[in-house]
Amino acid sequence: MVMPNTFLTQRRRPFLAQEELLPLLQQVQSYHRNQSGAQQLYQQNMAEQARGEADYRRRVAEDKVGIEPYSLFLGRQTEDPSAGFEFAPADLWPGSAVVKKGLLATAAAIPSLMYWNYARKNPVPSGMLGGPAFHGTPHKWESGVPDLSKVGTGEGAQAYGHGIYFAEKEGVAKSYLPNEEDASFLLDGKKVDTPWTSEIRERWPDLYSGLSEERAEVLDVVLANIGQVSAEGDLIHVLNNFNGPERQIYSTLIEKKLVHSGVPTGNLYKVDIPDAEIDRMLDYDAPLKNQNDLVKEMLRDVLKEMKFLGPNDNGPRQLTSAWKAARMQYADMNDGDTGAAIYRVLGSRNTSSVEYLSRDPSLPSVDPRKLASEYLASKGIPGIKYLDQGSRDANKGTRNFVVFDEELLNKLKVGEAE
Repeated sequence: MVMPNTFLTQRRRPFLAQEELLPLLQQVQSYHRNQSGAQQLYQQNMAEQARGEADYRRRVAEDKVGIEPYSLFLGRQTEDPSAGFEFAPADLWPGSAVVKKGLLATAAAIPSLMYWNYARKNPVPSGMLGGPAFHGTPHKWESGVPDLSKVGTGEGAQAYGHGIYFAEKEGVAKSYLPNEEDASFLLDGKKVDTPWTSEIRERWPDLYSGLSEERAEVLDVVLANIGQVSAEGDLIHVLNNFNGPERQIYSTLIEKKLVHSGVPTGNLYKVDIPDAEIDRMLDYDAPLKNQNDLVKEMLRDVLKEMKFLGPNDNGPRQLTSAWKAARMQYADMNDGDTGAAIYRVLGSRNTSSVEYLSRDPSLPSVDPRKLASEYLASKGIPGIKYLDQGSRDANKGTRNFVVFDEELLNKLKVGEAE
């Protein structure tokens, strides 16, 4: 017989299916696993779920009866999904395979639902959930992943560390895409963007060839003024302010050769930085006591190398005291007790070391931030996390990340944001 289909079709999956529930569990895990009792509860529930699911799948395979996982409704779906489910009378007996499977499916779902209920009652604070991160750039990642060797070659200030920057908030990443201000005027294929006479004349020597000094000085003024604007509409205002000699130079030597570059194209990339990697990052805004254990142990080793700690000074109070002394000597007073100070001390430690000071003086200087990032990466700390500008005043919200672990960068799942 065929049961009425409307109710069953609409209510086949009253609870979250496994593929819907696990991402939620993975997200809340990152925040709650360090909370009292949450980790133990999570591990117990996950183990129970795994056992129940494995047993459920084994029995389904043995009985060869098609029933959807985690569905509380029983039966075999007909060939036409809109027709609902088909039941045989024997299926409804308590000892039937269908009833057994429904009970198994329900039992398998219980541990997950228990943890889901815990997470519902203990919500993760805003901005703490894992999720995608974004990177806006005028450049293209030719290899498909960011190239750490290109860091420092662009216009970014690298204010929070030496590495590749990502933002949880898409709008932050978009602010680094090219805009109208990045457009320019081109003369003979070269950017008109400098007010300095010497640079102007070096850039277009052919244009100045044969000009008297008086006309050359007029050309200097014309090109310097054009170099101050980037939009085509603004050029009109510049031209309107030219005097007679300047207009004559512009019309005879420049007008037919001057072109607008248009707004350069950029790329907005979307990546998924695993929560486990974020957990291991140096927290730029947090005091030492709130840093993860990996950072604390790294700093302890560094302070021993710098003689702020003895070989056997392994206590938490000793670490706190030594850290205060190192901070006063090597960090900026405005940093305070933060990850920013840790990062600065690491850079200073490297650039003040005997090895660095005794190097060949003809070699170029090395950015201490680069040395600090390389050292952190060597200790298994893949990056830095910090609150973005819109979240710093409230001391909570969305974050940015600086990644300097090449292994992590190479295995990131990269896509283009919509």
